[in-house]
Amino acid sequence: MNVARKVFAPKDGNVHDCLEQIAPTIEKVLGEKLENIIEIKKVYGSNAGNFILETRLKNTSSKKYFLKFTNRRLSAELEGIRFLQNKLPVPHIIASSNDANLKWILTEYIEGELMAERYLNAKSENAFKFFCKCEIKKEDMLARLYGRPAKNLEYEAYIELYANQLFHQRLFGERYSSFYRNDRRNIARYFNRTFLINGRHFPYTINQVVENIRGKYSLAQSKIVRCYPGHGDAHHGNIILNGNKINFIDNEYAGFIPPFMELAKPYYNDFIGTLFFHHQKELEEYFPLKFSASSNGILAFSGLKFKKISHAIKITNIKLQKRKKWINGNTDDFLSLNDYLVLCHMLTKNPNNYGSRAQLIFLLFIVLLTEFDPLQPESLYSILSA
Repeated sequence: MNVARKVFAPKDGNVHDCLEQIAPTIEKVLGEKLENIIEIKKVYGSNAGNFILETRLKNTSSKKYFLKFTNRRLSAELEGIRFLQNKLPVPHIIASSNDANLKWILTEYIEGELMAERYLNAKSENAFKFFCKCEIKKEDMLARLYGRPAKNLEYEAYIELYANQLFHQRLFGERYSSFYRNDRRNIARYFNRTFLINGRHFPYTINQVVENIRGKYSLAQSKIVRCYPGHGDAHHGNIILNGNKINFIDNEYAGFIPPFMELAKPYYNDFIGTLFFHHQKELEEYFPLKFSASSNGILAFSGLKFKKISHAIKITNIKLQKRKKWINGNTDDFLSLNDYLVLCHMLTKNPNNYGSRAQLIFLLFIVLLTEFDPLQPESLYSILSA
């Protein structure tokens, strides 16, 4: 076998050892000989444990499959695919292993490219118009999913949703403490400061923002939450386009989900998150600023002039327009969409690994995501103009 690169190491050995270990099982299931193994490196990073398996058939034609190693809960991926079958186009499961030391899933291979890549490559106006058509089609597919019967979940069942690992379990668990432990070199050293932005004072601290969200969880323990069928993570990095055909991947969060939770990660990732995660030079071009930390506990930002991310705003407005039946002021969720967006921002990637200016913009955006009207994404640029 030709292993492209040793990049992923499950618990007991490197990727080459693991591939060699499971190759006979896969060949037996497929009834075909493995000829080539290619690492998948896409917009959302390497070290994901994703591979294309190529086999050679007797008539000399080749066939491709998708192999995913995972340290996450494999059963959730399987449950998510089964939940979405007959509801959305998702890859067909061929085989899987939930061995404690070596978890993997083999599915059909979906030809095409990630929507995230297509968006980044949509340089011309015609290419962007075509992308918008794909976005509308994708949102129509999701809207039909949301239109299926809903469920009322008690708080404890809501907290156990696997989709909540993106929010509740990260906020109260190791993810938050790992990113923001008490350390003078850590970005959390600014969390007890208030903000002065373009002359406007925001009189609350980041710690207060976080504690407010935590408090909402505590107050909600007697609540019933109305949830709808959803994908749970349908941002552009989890959708494959082949022409105008659409397929949904990374389905482990699928199930019954509150509308704001279902919208939050696609909204954040496809609007501003990709700049923070992967394109920080562009981030600094879009949001230039001057910064000073005063002795009276205020973080002062000045000279902040936004360059509008017009294409991202248009895509976000398509999402909001198509979901307006489920995304409205009456949505039965004790967290606001702003709360979810703040949690996406703070808990998806470790900001301590960003460059110094990107860290400052990261701090600024905690305030902006708390303040702006997410149902009017352009308000991101207007809240500081007073």
